[in-house]
Amino acid sequence: MRPVRASRVFSGTPDDIFGILSDPVAQAEALHCIDSAELIGDIEQGAGMRFRETQIVGDRNRTTDFEITEWSPPTHLRIVCEEGGTVWDSSFDITEHPGGAQLVISMTPRTQRLLPRVLNPLMKPLFRRGLSQRLDALEQHFSGASRA
Repeated sequence: MRPVRASRVFSGTPDDIFGILSDPVAQAEALHCIDSAELIGDIEQGAGMRFRETQIVGDRNRTTDFEITEWSPPTHLRIVCEEGGTVWDSSFDITEHPGGAQLVISMTPRTQRLLPRVLNPLMKPLFRRGLSQRLDALEQHFSGASRA
């Protein structure tokens, strides 16, 4: 399956955006689509940092473990997780943009199992919607809207 991509321009600086994206606890405090986040493991910042995030999906919560595999402040972050038989390899690229900064997210799924290979392309609109909701929450944060 091809990568799922989304982008948005925010009023924050690249440092501001990178700061939120690279700190899962701060992200959970700032974004209404995340219920909670906690660090797991010994690394507290940078490549190798692992964390567990509970996302609000509809009227349910979904918990996923993530690992930051690339860390280049303030322009690039790469985060990997495995869910439903698929490894999701996500790149976050941040560039300066007039009036703020642009964030481009590219999620590349990799799977060896047959069922996810068949279902993932059918579910691509849901994956895009999830990315869009995350970007909406980030936009609300940078516009000063409340978490509630």
